[in-house]
Amino acid sequence: FFTILSMLMGGILFLLGSTYIVSVDTEHLARQSYFSNAEYMIGYDSEYQDIGSETEIFEYQEQNILNDKFIQELYNIPQVSSVTAYSYESVTYTYDGYTVNNDMVMLSDTMLSEINKDLGENAVDEETLARENGVIYNMRPAFWDMPIAVGDIVTLNYFNGQAYTSIDVKIAAITSEDYAV
Repeated sequence: FFTILSMLMGGILFLLGSTYIVSVDTEHLARQSYFSNAEYMIGYDSEYQDIGSETEIFEYQEQNILNDKFIQELYNIPQVSSVTAYSYESVTYTYDGYTVNNDMVMLSDTMLSEINKDLGENAVDEETLARENGVIYNMRPAFWDMPIAVGDIVTLNYFNGQAYTSIDVKIAAITSEDYAV
C-alpha cells in the first residue's frame, strides 16, 4: 500500500513540477522590466555616481566614448540587430514637498511617436513641448503617489557642464502607469 502511495505522490509531484517548468515563459519574464525592448543597455547612469568613483559623470560624458563610431562597432557584431541611442540629463526636481533624483530623457522622433501611442488622445507634438517648455512625465510605480498633474510647473535642477542651474518646466502630458521608457 505505501509503495503505491509513494509512487502516486511521486508521479503527482513530477507532473506538477514539469507542468510548472514548461509553462514558465522566460522570455516574457525577462522583458517585464526596464529591458522590455533591449538585451543590453550601455551608458552613463547617475544612479551609480555615489559608489566611490572619483570621476564626475559629466567628465565621462565629455570624453564622448558612446559616439557614432562606437555605435557602428556595435552594428558590426553579427548578433546585434539594432541599436537605439538616446540622451538624458540627470536632474533633481522638487514638487509639492517631494524631492526626486531622476533622469530626463531627450526624445527622438521615434520615441515621441511611441510615447504618443501610450498617451492616445492626450498626445503632444514637438512644437507644443518646445513652445510651452513642456515635458512628458513618465509615471513610474515608485512615484504613483506623487500628486502631479498636467499643467503643473516643476523646477528641474541639473548640471550644465560648468555649474548647477535650474529651469521651470510645464508637465505637458503624463504616461500611463503601464508605460516604461
